[in-house]
Amino acid sequence: MKYQKLNESLKFFIKKFNEVKHKKIKIISHLDADGITSASILKRAFERENLNFSILIVRQVDKELLKQLDKEETEVLFFSDLGSSSISTLNVLSKKSFILDHHILEKDYEKFTNLMLINPQIYDLDPKEISGAGLTYLFAKELNKENIDLAYLAIIGAIGDICEEDGKFKGLNLKILDDAISSGKIKKTKSLRLFGASSRPLNRSLEYSTDPHIPGITGSGPHARLLLEELNLKDENGYKKLIDLSEEELKSLASEIIVRRIGSHDHPENIFGHMYILTEEDDDSQFREAHEFSTFLNACGRLGESSVGIDFCLGNKNAREKISLILANYKKEIVNAIKWFHNNRNNTPIKETEKYIIIDAKNEIKDTIIGPLSSILIKSSIFEKEIILLSLAYSGKDKIKISMRASNPKVNVKEILESILSKFAKKEDLEVGGHMSAAGALIPLNMEENLIKNATEVLNKL
Repeated sequence: MKYQKLNESLKFFIKKFNEVKHKKIKIISHLDADGITSASILKRAFERENLNFSILIVRQVDKELLKQLDKEETEVLFFSDLGSSSISTLNVLSKKSFILDHHILEKDYEKFTNLMLINPQIYDLDPKEISGAGLTYLFAKELNKENIDLAYLAIIGAIGDICEEDGKFKGLNLKILDDAISSGKIKKTKSLRLFGASSRPLNRSLEYSTDPHIPGITGSGPHARLLLEELNLKDENGYKKLIDLSEEELKSLASEIIVRRIGSHDHPENIFGHMYILTEEDDDSQFREAHEFSTFLNACGRLGESSVGIDFCLGNKNAREKISLILANYKKEIVNAIKWFHNNRNNTPIKETEKYIIIDAKNEIKDTIIGPLSSILIKSSIFEKEIILLSLAYSGKDKIKISMRASNPKVNVKEILESILSKFAKKEDLEVGGHMSAAGALIPLNMEENLIKNATEVLNKL
């Protein structure tokens, strides 16, 4: 019944879109992997319809963006992977707005009628079972069946938005995966849940593995190398990559990891997941596996190279020339951010308690990197207890970017962040978005002191 209602809404959504699709359209999408794949799907789908459109990739919907959109000659606004938290604001625009998004909905969204909205939460669906790119794909497929060849992009977007649970998709993502496989764009194989299957040597994949956590190996390069040498998983060219292991080698490594997890994990055998091989990538491509591909797209978005990411999604060979430099710069930014965190862990910029950590990076970390840093830290093994992490970085001359994460997935950090901000700011002055487990906001710079003060009060009471 839930899926039926979604399908009915999609048909009505497309009916309304068809009424205005030959006007000037502006696609507005998020800068992460989910948003970039969403924009890529719409680009190819609209090209096939010979529509007049342009694309804008943004961090979030804010007042400055809306002022810009209101002044433009664009007649139709099409939001993908964002917009659900800004419905009341978007509703006042004179332009017709269409939203495909899976983020948390603004309250009383039903009251606003000057826009068309599809969000899985309206149909009591778990936002984890379909990403923004997934919704965009369902729209594109309903618009034109030829767009089934874009399903692989929705899978990359879902991976980038961490829609897998224990290495598996569920619900609508599984149906989209079936389309990606039947279209010949993706091949699914079962393997260990180690990141870097096609790009990292195994010693690095093991050393940096946090999900699954491997006692004695995670965080230790020497121990990871010793394990691989004991298992004869090193050849004349160095350490093998996960994707290159034979079935017997994979079994041998998996058995050793399970043994090491016994006694410290409730389900030590829960180390397997799926790899999604992009069949049109060369065998030696570091982006042959969808998880690697999504990481590259995140790098593009965070470093202001979203157009390269979109071109890469759609097979533009010229985009490949820029890949190595973008990835290298992204890794450099992440490494520098992690080093800054460790160097300042006992200093004033970082307040650490048993319940929470507040990181006030100011200008030391880019505003586009503070979110990825927060995600990396919350997934790492450096915190012994469950914590909530609130991170801040200056954005431009007069804003602060906030990222909030929790190690317990049942903690609704978006509600907590809204509670903190509501104590000192009006709703119309704030831009809060995200999911239950990952939220963000943009606030005026002059609110920094109030933010930290009220965050401390709220988090202490939790």
